[in-house]
Amino acid sequence: HLNERVMDSAMGEKYITLFIATFDPEQRKLNYVNCGHNPPVLVHPNEQTEQLSLGSIGLGMFEEIPRIQEGQLTLDPESTVICYTDGLTEQENNEQEEFGIERLSSIGRELFGSPAELINAEILKRLNDFRGEMPFVDDTALLTCRFL
Repeated sequence: HLNERVMDSAMGEKYITLFIATFDPEQRKLNYVNCGHNPPVLVHPNEQTEQLSLGSIGLGMFEEIPRIQEGQLTLDPESTVICYTDGLTEQENNEQEEFGIERLSSIGRELFGSPAELINAEILKRLNDFRGEMPFVDDTALLTCRFL
């Protein structure tokens, strides 16, 4: 239904990306759908990371979404999900190197167990240090969730 609404509003000229999830704290189940958005980084207690990429294409790209895959995970206590926009990972430094998903994942592993606010502040600090004098190339949004 949301894809139809986007198509009606944008008339096929624009699309949106979306990551949406629900969490059942009793069963510790995270269900999610990623519609063409940058895949959030999930940091497990063993400090392994994975990207939450299951879902579909962006909304409004086609009149009908060809396929939707729902991701389902069981999260251990303290698992952390870092959601972000491409302005974060695609930010370049003076050597035209991107900040990148691996750098983001590494920070998530390093700060595992820290409060979400601290993780966000440190990611943004390191992004600013990384870019140096380079201007921001895109908007940057960041949301970190810890599952206690």
